[in-house]
Amino acid sequence: MKKKYSVESSVRAVRANCSNPRPRCPLYDVFTPSPNFCVSGDMISGGKFVCNVILRGAEHEIRHELPRVKSLVQQVCQKCQDTRAAVLNKTR
Repeated sequence: MKKKYSVESSVRAVRANCSNPRPRCPLYDVFTPSPNFCVSGDMISGGKFVCNVILRGAEHEIRHELPRVKSLVQQVCQKCQDTRAAVLNKTR
């Protein structure tokens, strides 16, 4: 089964692409409370959602934290999709 999301990273950001989005992406709740992150999202063609988690801080801090943030984004996206699948299967 194909994953309904993908996670990529760049120098300062982690981007999650979701093809089965919730009304409010859980990544907002995870990262928005911290002043070290800027979270933005946008619906794109085909009902897909893109969420960007941009890290703030010194370059060495960002290099150190980027792999952890990417891992956390992957975990949140996987859990989100797993719970969506469980709910969908329960209603069938």
